[in-house]
Amino acid sequence: MDAVMTVIESKKVQVNHSAKDVHTFLMNMENLYHLLPQDAIDKFESTADNCSFKVKGTIMIALEIDKANSNDDVVIYKTTSSAAFEFVLKININSLSENETEVFEICEAKLNPFLKMMVEPQLGKLFDYIAGKLPEALAK
Repeated sequence: MDAVMTVIESKKVQVNHSAKDVHTFLMNMENLYHLLPQDAIDKFESTADNCSFKVKGTIMIALEIDKANSNDDVVIYKTTSSAAFEFVLKININSLSENETEVFEICEAKLNPFLKMMVEPQLGKLFDYIAGKLPEALAK
């Protein structure tokens, strides 16, 4: 079965921080730990540039920052060669004012029809969760 591009977009959230603060936070992959649902994640490991974790009962996800394509308006995480399937997560950062920023994620995943059926709903929930946790994580 051939893989097809699947696009999953998270909800949009407003964060009471500057776009620069949001960008700096997201460019450190160790901070991703604070955005993940702790009851659904096992074996989280990270450095500033990459991380890996297991979604309980399913797959291992391994990500790294795509520094070449990230900029002030978007932080891009991409899967590493050890990932179960290939995807790119683009975290869009839109400055609304000096201390208010809108953030949302767009995931582009190459999934065969079987994987799509299994993981698309779970990834959608995960990315919405990450978006929802961002204001709380930045407040710490």
